[in-house]
Amino acid sequence: MKIYTADEAGFCFGVKRALNIIDRLHESNESIEIYGQLIHNNTVLNNLKEKGIDCINDLDCLDNNRKLIIRTHGILKSDEEFLRDKKVSYVDATCPLVKKIHRIIEQVNSSKNKILIIGNSNHPEIRAISSYAENGLIVNSIEELDVLKHNEPVSVVAQTTLDSGFFKMMISEIIDRVEHVEIFNTICSATIERQEAVKKLAPKVDFVIVIGGKNSSNTKKLYNISKIINENTFHIEKSRIASVRTNKGEYYSANVLNAAGVYARDISQMAGIEVSVDPDCHEAGITEPVKPFMGPMVVDMRSEPGSKNFYFYQSTEGQVIFCLTPDPPILGTDSRATSGFLPMIAKRMIKIMPMLANLKVRRTWRGQYPNSPDGFPIVGKVRELDNFYQAVGMCGQGFMLGPGMAELIYRLITKNHGPDDAEISKSFDPYRDFKGKEVFK
Repeated sequence: MKIYTADEAGFCFGVKRALNIIDRLHESNESIEIYGQLIHNNTVLNNLKEKGIDCINDLDCLDNNRKLIIRTHGILKSDEEFLRDKKVSYVDATCPLVKKIHRIIEQVNSSKNKILIIGNSNHPEIRAISSYAENGLIVNSIEELDVLKHNEPVSVVAQTTLDSGFFKMMISEIIDRVEHVEIFNTICSATIERQEAVKKLAPKVDFVIVIGGKNSSNTKKLYNISKIINENTFHIEKSRIASVRTNKGEYYSANVLNAAGVYARDISQMAGIEVSVDPDCHEAGITEPVKPFMGPMVVDMRSEPGSKNFYFYQSTEGQVIFCLTPDPPILGTDSRATSGFLPMIAKRMIKIMPMLANLKVRRTWRGQYPNSPDGFPIVGKVRELDNFYQAVGMCGQGFMLGPGMAELIYRLITKNHGPDDAEISKSFDPYRDFKGKEVFK
């Protein structure tokens, strides 16, 4: 069976922005609550709840000890004025495209035009938009346009997630009824792109699965558009990995953990998830065994032409094991060893410990470290799937962090959280901003 992903899929800019805002605050140990549902996606809301981030539906329930987040759909103008009057500390995560509609309406108010708002009157975005209009009318069908007067000028805005085809049809009907029409196409470009991607994909496949919240306007419209084109269209809210199929057979489990090292990105992409792990090569070698003479591992963080840091230590069997980081880095998974680095690292090792000059090298090899952008592992549950966890990007720290990391992952999956797990997990969160930088300590 072949599986195709639409050209445009996943969260839009506004949702990603809101989730990044919350992630940054959470990483800064801010206590957070959200006014209204942040987005219409129960999987995301449950993930936030697991982090102790709750939604409130009434400003009377405000907790003064928590930072308030405004949902992506926006809030009533009167609610925003209330928050400012009460000097409530809040962060506005309203989608910038929705805020743009608020500004458009405030400008149109001065013209005295009737403001037609095309969308679902029960949707929080539309309720918020209409609260800015002094002479507004919400319409969502052709029949509702019959109240318009031919000589009454109107300005038109639309719900950002509106079906673009429906918007064009409504505009055509409005133009037939009204002499002067000012049109603002406020449908989000991401909405249009996703709708066009579904129209392109649906006729080419046997069936379509639309994944998203059952109460999401965006997702429901994608489902309806696809259903018209391909009757074998299904809308599911929670996506899970049902099984893992390899050339050895098919395996079933309640949860799937990606711990594929340098192949972490490839495995993650099979599940439709992007993860920032890129392998780079390190050259290593091992000497003949000799009597114990070394103490702790030696790590030299200084750079020299052709190489960055390197380390060496003596194993319990007596061999000296050494590893060097090439400069510039050698990216990829090519494991063919070269001996070009050997004189380089041998010279550096002997400079630190001259007695090493008498040892014979038995073998050299090339290995890879799966690196993340900030040098920290990527560990935790993904938002997009209900049972998929990452334990990747160990960046050469797996040997040191392995036992403790395994226990942390076990507690995350079994939800048997330890007292410090939430704080520890912040450094490894798959959705952090990756702006940190590894510092040698």
